[in-house]
Amino acid sequence: MAMEGPGDMSDGLKHYIDDAVQHAVDSALHSHHGHDGRSLLQLPDSPFTLDDVDSNTDLVESLNQLRQAVSNVQSEVGSKADAASTNIFFLVYGGTIVFLMQLGFAMLTSGFVRMKNINNILLKNLMDASVASICWYVLGYGFAYGVSDHRSNAFIVLESPHADAASHVPCLFSTFTQHHPYSIAYITTFSSMSSAPPVLPSSHIHEYYFFQWAFVATTATIVSGGVAERITFVGYMSYVVWMVSWVYPVVAHSVWATGGWLHGFVSYAVPEAWYAFNPGSQLAVATPANAAIVARNAVTTTLAAASGGITCLFFKFWRSGQLCVLSTCNGLLSGMVGVTAGPSLVEPWAALICGAFGALVFYGSEIVMHKLKIDDPVGAWSVHGAAGIYSVIFIGFFAKHDYVKEVYGNPVSSRRYGWFYGGHGQVMLCNIIELIFIILWVGINFYLLFGLLYVTKKLRVSAGATKHLSELTGHQTGNYGGSCLCTLVG
Repeated sequence: MAMEGPGDMSDGLKHYIDDAVQHAVDSALHSHHGHDGRSLLQLPDSPFTLDDVDSNTDLVESLNQLRQAVSNVQSEVGSKADAASTNIFFLVYGGTIVFLMQLGFAMLTSGFVRMKNINNILLKNLMDASVASICWYVLGYGFAYGVSDHRSNAFIVLESPHADAASHVPCLFSTFTQHHPYSIAYITTFSSMSSAPPVLPSSHIHEYYFFQWAFVATTATIVSGGVAERITFVGYMSYVVWMVSWVYPVVAHSVWATGGWLHGFVSYAVPEAWYAFNPGSQLAVATPANAAIVARNAVTTTLAAASGGITCLFFKFWRSGQLCVLSTCNGLLSGMVGVTAGPSLVEPWAALICGAFGALVFYGSEIVMHKLKIDDPVGAWSVHGAAGIYSVIFIGFFAKHDYVKEVYGNPVSSRRYGWFYGGHGQVMLCNIIELIFIILWVGINFYLLFGLLYVTKKLRVSAGATKHLSELTGHQTGNYGGSCLCTLVG
């Protein structure tokens, strides 16, 4: 190349350095499809020869600065790529373990019902997971966690963003929604969940979708135990569709999505599944801070479960003189439910107290249910409803100030922590508001749905069907000593 003056070469190299660093950053941050960013840090062709560089000390110094800048970008992007990969695996693995709760609920409910209805229970568990998958894909996830340019509000996402197609993973009706303002639309590039990494290629939203699907499917199947042997198959599937498509997404968006009107409140919502349910709710594990929170979640969950199971065992023995395995199982579950609103916010000793009182809340709720003659064959309300309400209230007392700061970023001076530690009560007030909203929202929606099913006689299995197998139609297997059939209509 023609020789230039030292000043011209210095200015030219400065422009080259700026372009090279920007190119390296752009290449790294936009790497896709399995690349970790390291292999894409290629520099544009240099207009300078080695002779030019050697003959100019300013150029040598500038070139060294370029090398250091590129090395820094390479290191930072490589670390982010490794952290993102770790978090993706963490969520996919956690979602898989949470989904095993489907198996746990199926086994628990099957143990409570009569043999002739076991096939009915198992089919409902299979179908609610299947139906939940489609409903969550088509409607639920978009309503709960989709991102909108201008139509989203504090309760729900009402429109998906109309950005370029490359920045979205379209779902079934993405073409339809380009012209209609409803969120049947997209699994978006960036979830509105506050814990989502700031830089991820579009394919990386799938782990959040999968993890949240495992939660909503588990939530839906809890009710199958409470209505076992009572509800028709059509009635139960109607409940699942309504729950996953509409009722749950509004609660999820209000509480967990950035911009939700309850966002930031101190709440997260087979024993081994709970270790993904609670620790997995941190949504990340790749940094030391996140890993410490995940580990604390596991410890508090363990201790709450243990104290809940032991408390229920001895309380049952004190009242009846019986050592009951079913009561002990429900005590374990009640202990874990009791700590689930904030396992990262309580100390281990507080988790022991939480689990013990969670078991007593379960047992007290069961006594009240029997006295009021309210039908609940597996104690689903007492375990998940009563103990869940207690869990949210417990955090208002025992959320430790240092843990609240670590998890939510609230400074200790804000006093937004549990009353027991000197908090000013805002956490308790907010959680009570959250409970009122959820109870009213869920209650009104399902009163309308079940009322409609009742009026149309699609809700309750007929009295004759509970006694005579001849009235049960469809899905015969014969694996349990006779015709084990599912009731499609009452």
